[in-house]
Amino acid sequence: MSDKKKIRILNILIIIFAILFIVSGALLAFTLINLKKSKSYYKETAKNYVKIVETNDDLDLVSIDSDASGKEADPAILKKFKDKAPINVDFNGLKSVNEDICGWIYCPDTIINYPVVKGDDNSYYLHRMLDNSVSYPGSIFMDCKGKTDFSDKNTVIYGHNMKNSTMFGTLIGYKNQDYYKEHPVIYYLTPDKNYRFDIFAAFVTRVGSISYQCNEENFSNLLTQAYETSDIHTIIDKNDIQNIVTLSTCAYDFTDARYVVQANVVEIE
Repeated sequence: MSDKKKIRILNILIIIFAILFIVSGALLAFTLINLKKSKSYYKETAKNYVKIVETNDDLDLVSIDSDASGKEADPAILKKFKDKAPINVDFNGLKSVNEDICGWIYCPDTIINYPVVKGDDNSYYLHRMLDNSVSYPGSIFMDCKGKTDFSDKNTVIYGHNMKNSTMFGTLIGYKNQDYYKEHPVIYYLTPDKNYRFDIFAAFVTRVGSISYQCNEENFSNLLTQAYETSDIHTIIDKNDIQNIVTLSTCAYDFTDARYVVQANVVEIE
C-alpha cells in the first residue's frame, strides 16, 4: 500500500471519528438539556398545583413494640401515618392542562411528587410530558388496562429510572432496609378519593412476570413470590392485603430487568 493511500485512509478515519465525537457530544448535550427541562417542568407543575399541608414531623408517634404474632416491630411502624393525605392537589387546574391526568403520586421527603396520567396505550407517555411535548424522561403513567380506582387486584404504575434520580429513579433506594424505614408509605391522590400505599415488598423482576399480572387466581402466588424475593422486610401480613399497586421502573441487573415496589392500597380521607 502506497504512502498516499495510507494517508488518505488515515484522513478518512480521522473524519469519521471526528463526526462520531461531534454526534456523541450533541446527543449528550441534548440528553442533559432534556433532563433539566423535564425536572424544571415537573417542579413548576408541583409548585402550581400542589400544596403540602403536613410533613412527617407532624405525624403522631405511637409505641408499638411488636405485632400480633409477637414479632419485633419494624422501626418504620413506630411512625403512625395519619389517614389523611399530607398534600392538596388542584385537579381542576391540572385537568385543564391534560385530560389524561388520573392522579398525583407523592412520597414525603423524596423527589417523587408527580402527576400520573393514563393513556390509550403504554407507549404514548413513555417519552412525553404532561403537556404532550416529547421528552425522554416522559411521565409517570398508569397501565392503560388498569382501573383508576384501584379496584383491580394489582394496578401497575410506570416511571423511568433516571440517572438524576427524577421520575421513579429513587425506587431503587428500596433495595436498602434503612431507606424503607424512612419511606414506608407513598400517597396517591385522585379527583375522587385519596389512598396510602403501605409498602410491603421491593425486588428485581422481569418484564411480563407474575408481578405485573392482576387476576384473582394468581394473586396469592404473586404475594408469596413478592415476600420471598423482597429486599425489604415489613410486618404487613399478606393475609390482610386485598388490592395492591406495583410501581415499576427499569433495572440493569439483566436483560429486560425491572425493579418493582409493591404496596397495599389503603383508602384514606
